[in-house]
Amino acid sequence: MKLEGQRVILTGAASGIGQALLELLIQYPLEIVAADRDEARLLEVCAALVNSRAKIIPVTADISSQTGNDALFARALQTFGGVDIFIANAGFAYFETIQQPDWQRLEAIYNVNTFAPIYALERMTALSGARQFKVVWMASAMAHIGLPKYAAYSSSKGALHRFADAYRWQMPDPRSLMLVYPIATRTRFFAASSIATPVPTPSQTPEEVARAVLRGIVADRVEVYPSLLFQIGFWLTLWLPVLRRLVQTREIRN
Repeated sequence: MKLEGQRVILTGAASGIGQALLELLIQYPLEIVAADRDEARLLEVCAALVNSRAKIIPVTADISSQTGNDALFARALQTFGGVDIFIANAGFAYFETIQQPDWQRLEAIYNVNTFAPIYALERMTALSGARQFKVVWMASAMAHIGLPKYAAYSSSKGALHRFADAYRWQMPDPRSLMLVYPIATRTRFFAASSIATPVPTPSQTPEEVARAVLRGIVADRVEVYPSLLFQIGFWLTLWLPVLRRLVQTREIRN
């Protein structure tokens, strides 16, 4: 799918992979709704963009609710008349040992990481009809290999992986949905965590992931693995399960 001339919604645009994506997208003649719940940070990021070929509309929205997601579509429809590409990038992780039942904590991560991307796909499907569109879900390498203390996060991303695997069978064009599986990405999550959160290894930069996402959109990919090292390692673990256990054990010891 070409990038030029498209109408885009990008969530989580104020930091990490979302910010890196925004900085790449402005190199194209696009119309972009750049969304984030951190209004001050979002406005700061948008104001710092230079030499933009894109029209950017910053929108403060909390996508943990249907209301917040609907607000993004309403703004894009009102301003641009439609949406061609939806990049569901916003998400967050917990690094924890689960010891106490906490419904609201689980609900929070699933609302953002799982329900919002699926709802965006439903909205895009209903909105676009037979017209070509692209929905990008930021999954995770942990959708394939769960790491210790990331149970909630891994499961929220794994749910996207399995939903896509089944849902593509009913899609007129399975290429309309693309999942991205980054390895640990060096974003503010690790620096801002309230507890000591080690960066899993190997890791990569937000810019590496963002470049892989745009290449995937242009090539009409259904899956994108920004790390070749992980892709090779993952396929090896399918045939040699002992390697998967070694990876998980290494993270426990770290």
